[in-house]
Amino acid sequence: LYMVGVAYELESIPASSYSLGSASLTAGYRTGLLYAGAGVLYFAHIASWQTSFQISACIAICAAIVLIATPEPYK
Repeated sequence: LYMVGVAYELESIPASSYSLGSASLTAGYRTGLLYAGAGVLYFAHIASWQTSFQISACIAICAAIVLIATPEPYK
């Protein structure tokens, strides 16, 4: 999903904003990694490891559906 986000970023923003777009994409990616790791540990503490990974898989599937449903930007 990360490469899809990079491709979407390059096609949807002007060339003068590539550095700002790349910085925001990287910050979002790192924040998502932090929340995903903490979320898995939290749900594993509350329920079980199997439940926490099932929740993670559902979130990843929802993110993939959003990416597929997003219209392609045209320059």
